[in-house]
Amino acid sequence: MSASLLHSTFTIERDFKASPAQVFRGYADPALRRLWTDCHPDIRREHELDFRIGGGEVNRMTMPDGGVYLMEARFLDIRPDARIVYAYAMYEGARFNSASLVAVDFAVGAAGCRMTYTEQAAFADGEAQRAERIEGTGEGFDRLAAVLADADRSGF
Repeated sequence: MSASLLHSTFTIERDFKASPAQVFRGYADPALRRLWTDCHPDIRREHELDFRIGGGEVNRMTMPDGGVYLMEARFLDIRPDARIVYAYAMYEGARFNSASLVAVDFAVGAAGCRMTYTEQAAFADGEAQRAERIEGTGEGFDRLAAVLADADRSGF
């Protein structure tokens, strides 16, 4: 097994039919964040969010087969309605998967909010894991758009 890491940067730009403040709230509000980051309905999930500079987020996901995936994050910079910078690591059981530095920028866009998500990552399992991360992140943003639309309709 190789000890090398794949270093990669990717950016996803997404337009939301919501204000920058509403999209930012999708990250900051624990109930909203849990809704759009919950990607597998058949898993047991423990989620903690301490949304402040120096605070963190923990997602522990136990799969139906008993496998455990862990994501641990630390918030480095938070500018309300404008920017979030955080670092996170992912593990499968005790095995390290990846470490990332993420910057999320929120700006007024044609549809409401233009969000720019940039992730700099070191992947233990190379290109396949990178492709899965990009796909999964995009799917999460699809769920965020749906959560924001539901929250707007319900006045959440």
